[in-house]
Amino acid sequence: MRPWSRPVPPPSWRPRPAAPVIASILGITFGTAINMSLDYLINRGYTIDGYGNDAVYLRDVNEMSYYWPDATLYYGAGGLARSEFLYSTSYPDPMRYNSLYTRFNRTYGPPINIVRTGGVLSATWFAPNRGYVTIDYRSQYSLGGDLRYFTTLTFGL
Repeated sequence: MRPWSRPVPPPSWRPRPAAPVIASILGITFGTAINMSLDYLINRGYTIDGYGNDAVYLRDVNEMSYYWPDATLYYGAGGLARSEFLYSTSYPDPMRYNSLYTRFNRTYGPPINIVRTGGVLSATWFAPNRGYVTIDYRSQYSLGGDLRYFTTLTFGL
């Protein structure tokens, strides 16, 4: 688990004309309470791995036309704040990152933040409503001690 902070658009940022807003994920509107989210997910057949006061852990989720073995919905005082989809391989494979990068670039224009250094690829886009999407690709050691290559997709508001 890496430290996280909400990305902020630069003062000069302007949304791409006609870009879609980011208001929900998996059919749950950002700001929805955790108990309502759990009811929604259960009623739609999602596999809930567990949950706590500020997170719901999901298994085997489809998002952006990809399968994600692990997903987490994060909650704050204002309800659902962000989501994170995680995919890892035992070998270098940035294909998913590259595909999503192309797709978001077409939808939202050039990213407001991009990192390409030391094997890390990361990019962030903002929607007209200040919703955001970040994709990240990097190698890191898993809890079991094995080197893995992680692609992470994050949506938030």
